[in-house]
Amino acid sequence: MPIRNFDIAIIGGGPAGLTAALYAGRNRERAVLLEGKAPGGQLLNTELIEDYPGYLSILGGELATVMEEQAAHFGTELVRTEVKAIKVQSDGLKARRDLRR
Repeated sequence: MPIRNFDIAIIGGGPAGLTAALYAGRNRERAVLLEGKAPGGQLLNTELIEDYPGYLSILGGELATVMEEQAAHFGTELVRTEVKAIKVQSDGLKARRDLRR
């Protein structure tokens, strides 16, 4: 798999990660969100949310979907993968998806 470069790599697709992905995309950064499972984090385990700004009530999974669509709409690339390691190097951080090398 070829090495790909991004300005911002967001690890974890819970509400904070999805929000970071949205704002990185809006800022026109080359951003990627790396999430091992479906985006949403604890939202996926929450049936009804009644305290999220802009919604009187919304299902957790539905809010996760809306947040994911918004992040993608603004240009953040969403990749379903587990990050196994992060390495600090002189030319930046490297995220590894597998440890086979």
